[in-house]
Amino acid sequence: MMNGCVITRSASLYVFRLLSLAITCFTGFEILADDTIYDGSAEVGIGILDLDNKTPKFGEYSGLNDSDFYLIGNVDLTAHRGVKYLDLSAIDLGLDSRRVDVKAGHTGSYTFGFSYDQIPHLIAVNARTPFDGAGQNVLTLPNGFTPAQTTSTMTDLGTSLKSVDLKTERQRGRISYTRDFTADSQLKLSYFHELKEGIQSLGAVVAENPGRADSTILPQPVDYETDEFKLGISFTDDDAQLEISYFLSLFSNANKSITWDVPFIKSTPTGLDYPTTARIGLPPDNRYQRIRIDGGVNLAATSRFSAVVEIGEMSQDEVLLPYSTDDISGTSTITEDEVPLPRSTAQTKVNVTNIVANLTSRPIPKLGLRARYRFYQTDNQMPYTLFERVTDDTVPQSLAGDSYSRPYDVRRSSWDLDGNYRLDMGSTVTAGYKYEMNNYSYREVNDTVENTVNLGIRQRITDSVSGKINYRQSDRKADNYDAFQSYKTLFTGLTCPAFSTVDPDPDTGGVTVVDTCFDNHPDVRKFYIASRERKQMDLVLMANPLDTLNLGLTVSERDNDYDDTVRFDDTYFGLLTDNSTSITLDVDYDPDTSWLFYAFYTHERLKSIQASRAFTNNVSTALDSSLNWQAKFDTRVDTLGVNTEFNLIYDILVLRFGYTLVEETSNINFTTGSGLTSEDMPEDVTRRHTLEMEGVYSVSRNLDINMGFEYETFKVKDWQRDSVEAAGVSIDDVLPLAGPLPAYHALLGYVSLSYTW
Repeated sequence: MMNGCVITRSASLYVFRLLSLAITCFTGFEILADDTIYDGSAEVGIGILDLDNKTPKFGEYSGLNDSDFYLIGNVDLTAHRGVKYLDLSAIDLGLDSRRVDVKAGHTGSYTFGFSYDQIPHLIAVNARTPFDGAGQNVLTLPNGFTPAQTTSTMTDLGTSLKSVDLKTERQRGRISYTRDFTADSQLKLSYFHELKEGIQSLGAVVAENPGRADSTILPQPVDYETDEFKLGISFTDDDAQLEISYFLSLFSNANKSITWDVPFIKSTPTGLDYPTTARIGLPPDNRYQRIRIDGGVNLAATSRFSAVVEIGEMSQDEVLLPYSTDDISGTSTITEDEVPLPRSTAQTKVNVTNIVANLTSRPIPKLGLRARYRFYQTDNQMPYTLFERVTDDTVPQSLAGDSYSRPYDVRRSSWDLDGNYRLDMGSTVTAGYKYEMNNYSYREVNDTVENTVNLGIRQRITDSVSGKINYRQSDRKADNYDAFQSYKTLFTGLTCPAFSTVDPDPDTGGVTVVDTCFDNHPDVRKFYIASRERKQMDLVLMANPLDTLNLGLTVSERDNDYDDTVRFDDTYFGLLTDNSTSITLDVDYDPDTSWLFYAFYTHERLKSIQASRAFTNNVSTALDSSLNWQAKFDTRVDTLGVNTEFNLIYDILVLRFGYTLVEETSNINFTTGSGLTSEDMPEDVTRRHTLEMEGVYSVSRNLDINMGFEYETFKVKDWQRDSVEAAGVSIDDVLPLAGPLPAYHALLGYVSLSYTW
């Protein structure tokens, strides 16, 4: 015996003995003691997967992507001995998506918790790249590789390709400890660690000029690590509760940037020194810490006040990358990679304040009221500093193109008032109002104000039919949206000529000023701060015409209309509308104990419209309404599910059947002005069928045999990927990494034994 830990010799399995020792050491709970009472189950078996195509989609988050055997292992254990207890759950131990949870302790004294889970993410199995060093932060082209102007003229590309699987794996572990000092006070400690490793894709660009970019999709190394610590103490009595906690999160990335050999080379313009190597930054190390006070108090028998106060700080101070990796001045008088930065590190720190207050009351039995106030503010202390502007490692800008690092801030305050009243005829009426104001810095608007009203009713229509409906409408107004307000805080603007349009500015009544230094048309509205009208309706109907039959209908519709972006022939562009509709029908039939049936069908429709103008860096095209265009996006998703269960031979044999169909169809159609021609995009279709059958045979009261199979087909038609092979030459200025998503037929069978005690 050492510090209360006893090595018990009665365990028959070595792994179980190790687990017993660990739990005993941390909790003092001897799970193998003679007076311990157990409940639980264990399952062990084997599965076989047959895939006609190696694919990332079938086992995208389980790791099963090829024909193979895999083990089945699940454990669920509950043990208690007096006031001491243990709960253990282990799921999918034979897969890469396994999870283990342990909770043990002493009732009224302490609780110890441990959890571990592992989640793979399969991204692509057909990726190919010419680079050596995939998975590292320095990617080099093989000896003898000759860069070319286009992928189709890269004579060494075919012989240089190497296969690489794009996938990541995330491993997470959490340890927690809770200690009850008294019946009214408690200490809480927890530590969380996450490690994410693998390779994913990253788009990297160099450019001959802003209109001609060469893109290379790189195999980006992923080596992220996150540590989180939390310490809290709480106090509770019959009428009041208070908790004070401190939280710290640390994120680190082992790779600060990627440097790669550029496979493209351009000969014009002759004065341009096209880079042979380029560099791109990756997510930086950062820190977040927060102090939180959370409390509540009962004001009277039917009223309660609660509040949360949080003060946090986000910070990162990574060393900034140089302007470029090469001499890109074209004259060799200035080497852009040697020009000193105005500051060497990011010097980024954002203070965050969040305050929430709630008051609930039921002054009379039929009436419930709730009032809520929230204040949220960021204080961004990053320096407002002028940097030189370099386009994609190649094009140095004039002094007028230099841009500032801008410390964006937001301050948000909102008030909510909601109430519900129960009427005598078996219905409840709800109503609410919300007022929200947002203040912004360095944005196109100074303020937005949004008013929201919602009304609803729950009603029992007959003894067998009930329903509820809720309607919500909000109106957000942006205060004098002005693209120049943000633009003037970004650039010096010394040599950017300005001119006036012939269209009046609806906000100011004057004329819209357009600047040729804009990357986007100044009449484009950013949807998240533009004026918007939103309407949302939710309807639920439930009926049980028979004791054994339940029917349901759910309808949800949302309409967003950005009324600052008036349709076509006006000066406003951006997202015009964004609408969605969802309808679900479900039926649950349970005629007797030997048969269950459930089915559902869901139809979703997502529609949106975007508008803009095709213009180049000159006055005439920026003002030419014949270059206007609209894109209409229409996506339909249909999901059908059917499940049934038969209980045969007096609970000795149970059969289950299931079928699921998911189909998504997407279309993009264009409308243009007279100065443009367009063609609608081909239709995208994704279809997945899944058929499942399972049988459970009870050998005895404690032992079951489980057998089953799953058959699944998957096919996708995607115009963006179908004609683009991995590292192919179909796009002159893009070197892709992954190819089309392959269709597949998958057949999975399994057999296992389950023992319950």
